[in-house]
Amino acid sequence: MQLRDEAIQEYRDECQDLLERIRATLTAMGQTGPAPEHDRALALDFQTMKGSAEVFGFQQIARLAESLQSADVRVDLILKGLDHIQRLLEMVKKDRQEHADSLSTEFCHELARLRMQPISSILNRYPRMVSDLARDLSKVIELKLEGTAIKLDPAMLEALKDPLTHIIRNAVDHGIESPADRLAQHKPEQGTVTVRASLEEERFIIEIADDGRGLNRKKIAEKAIQEGLMTAESVQHMSDQEAWQLIFAPGLSTADHVTTLSGRGVGMDLVRTHIDRIGGQVDLKSVPGAGTTVVIKILRKPISIQPW
Repeated sequence: MQLRDEAIQEYRDECQDLLERIRATLTAMGQTGPAPEHDRALALDFQTMKGSAEVFGFQQIARLAESLQSADVRVDLILKGLDHIQRLLEMVKKDRQEHADSLSTEFCHELARLRMQPISSILNRYPRMVSDLARDLSKVIELKLEGTAIKLDPAMLEALKDPLTHIIRNAVDHGIESPADRLAQHKPEQGTVTVRASLEEERFIIEIADDGRGLNRKKIAEKAIQEGLMTAESVQHMSDQEAWQLIFAPGLSTADHVTTLSGRGVGMDLVRTHIDRIGGQVDLKSVPGAGTTVVIKILRKPISIQPW
């Protein structure tokens, strides 16, 4: 028991030294501006603190150190985190582990909330992309963005970039008709793609809707039969909503020709797989001649992302 107490005291002394070093690094950053050596020093000190905490089973300190070593954490949040670690060390000294766990969890939630960024940070890239694609395809398309002030964890925003890009490109390429086709259907010459973000309790919802041609059930069924995904008989007994789900099948593409946008066998299956990885759901609804809406729903919490 005495040996453990002595070891814990040594650990506390080491942590105090690390806290002083981290504060000194932050002071240097304020005086000379951020530099790569500052980032390396902070990462090393927080990693050392995390490793030592794990050895002694102080998981709450380990979690905090891991959260604070991320390069995108602001200096004011790091300073606040250091104060929390200082208080946790006092809890260790007084053997108040249960209170320390509660304190750590509270701060981790606060840190996650403060790190959240508006979804506009990724959505603002799409107007230019849609404009360029519409020009290349000789289409007239307006992109509407709604709910851009909603904030999400930075990792979730990063995880959404590629799926959103793929869905919006699909809407521009497959969904919106040419001006001539739209006029022939008594539609406005200009098509519209709307990206709408919203919150529903703890869930984040993003909808990508176009007012284009909608999904072609016959074409999807023919491709599914051709790829051996379904039989002609089973397709006949499907509801429209069940038929729409076939576009999530691996490799299925309804494009007639391979272009830089379509027909490469990289389709909505990749979108669904990626959204599944971050604990979300993706679904769609479509009305032939009126348009298609893809709906993504994700729990609004910090995540770790996998490569696209």
